[in-house]
Amino acid sequence: MARKLLLNQTVSRPMLYALAQEKISTTPREVLDELAETVKDFFDYIPKVKQFMKDRLSNLMPESDAQVLRNYGLTRTERCFWFTDKDSELANIGSSSNERDWFVSFEQDSWNSYSSDRSIGRLRKEDLIALYYTDMVSNGIDVMKYLFVEEEGKDYNGKTVSYYNSEQRDRRESIGKYNIKFFEDNGLDSEDLSFEVPYDSNNRSCHQRARLITEEQHDILAQYKYKLGAVRLVWHKALEQMKKEFQVYRQLIKNAKTLEAVADEWPEAEEVRHKLEGTGTALALSTADRSIIQEGMARREAAKKGIAFIVPKPEAIQL
Repeated sequence: MARKLLLNQTVSRPMLYALAQEKISTTPREVLDELAETVKDFFDYIPKVKQFMKDRLSNLMPESDAQVLRNYGLTRTERCFWFTDKDSELANIGSSSNERDWFVSFEQDSWNSYSSDRSIGRLRKEDLIALYYTDMVSNGIDVMKYLFVEEEGKDYNGKTVSYYNSEQRDRRESIGKYNIKFFEDNGLDSEDLSFEVPYDSNNRSCHQRARLITEEQHDILAQYKYKLGAVRLVWHKALEQMKKEFQVYRQLIKNAKTLEAVADEWPEAEEVRHKLEGTGTALALSTADRSIIQEGMARREAAKKGIAFIVPKPEAIQL
């Protein structure tokens, strides 16, 4: 009889967790189709924001005035702006409390390195994950583990993980780099989003100079946030489904002593056999948990064959 492959906490189980995440992320489900539609709707709207910026900022001053200011070094090129549709804000320099304000920045390393509910440009990691989850997983980023550790402060084995943990830091940085992809894919790094403005030595920061816009222009920016909000809502629906499913795989992997025990319930686990080395609780999956894994495999197999998957009635599931 061939010797069984024992599992351990440092190499083999993490590989199986990563495989589970990859399989879950590629399992066809209606909510991911809905997510793809809302993501496309968001990306398709970005050109309208860019056009608004060009319409509002391309002619801030007559060319004759601009030439005089250039001669004295009194112009500068900027990529971040504070907009408001309230006249009162123009006299309240430095304030950013008005709910009608918008901060638009196309600088990747700027004051807008964070993202608030009234900022447009660089995205928070949560939004990057919502927009690029499948791409991140296919590129080897363990998104589920990143989210789990961020929320729990512990790894899958219950061990406390510091914010400065090198593996978690690497995952955080890998996700953050998707801001570069977001900028490049949507042309937010292009030179035509740099605008020449008069230099003001008293207000050097771009978010100290409010620029008045109409209510209609305000609504263009608000719609951007509305569409990003729609992505967030659908993503959270998808995430809850995947987290629940992942916990089943996690239970299976955590409690199994050998790869063979995992593969008895989840045959796809054999895909990592050639990578695994090393060591390794009784395995006890409930009927409901076992059906989740089986249904996931059935969905993936149906997708490969290009056929529709019909969810069986509970009594029709054969275990």
